Amino acid sequence: NGAVTQTVGKAPLVVRAEDKDMFYGASLPTFTVKYATFVLGQDATNLGGALSCGTTATSISPVNTYPITCSGQTSANYAISYVDGTLTVKQTPTTTTVISSKPSSTYGESVKFTATVTSSSITPVGTVQFKIDDVNFGGLVTVGSDGTAESGSIDTLTVPSHTITAYYTDTAANFGNSNGAVTQTVGKAPLVV
Repeated sequence: NGAVTQTVGKAPLVVRAEDKDMFYGASLPTFTVKYATFVLGQDATNLGGALSCGTTATSISPVNTYPITCSGQTSANYAISYVDGTLTVKQTPTTTTVISSKPSSTYGESVKFTATVTSSSITPVGTVQFKIDDVNFGGLVTVGSDGTAESGSIDTLTVPSHTITAYYTDTAANFGNSNGAVTQTVGKAPLVV
């Protein structure tokens, strides 16, 4: 009789974290992986341990890219290596709307304007610049925790109408800029002679 020893090495298996995107302020996405490559028709159920993936980013990490790292799986038959993915935190789009305290006012009547800035995730932070007919009205107004910014009052608007625009900006650039406008109608003041 005779015998030979057959040496069997582990098959290489690459576990690659898939790239993901998210908007600033949103929840972290579910991380997933791709395997390259199983043999004999096998799949991840043939591995031991437990796959765990994570990132250094949080839901309020600034707009940037962050690594996605995975680990935890084991095998007697596969030499497992892990390749990081990339999490891209994107600027969150915003919408800005404007309302007047009295959309149809009379000449000499005091009015003020309120801008509301919203996003699909959390309440935006930043500032609003109000403009009347494209001319700055007051200075920058900080957006409050409720997403609103209020202008000062004005009583010198003339007949017949004016365009009031609110321009929102986030200096940190985590939220996208946006603007909204409203038309202020001004009627003639009654005058008895």
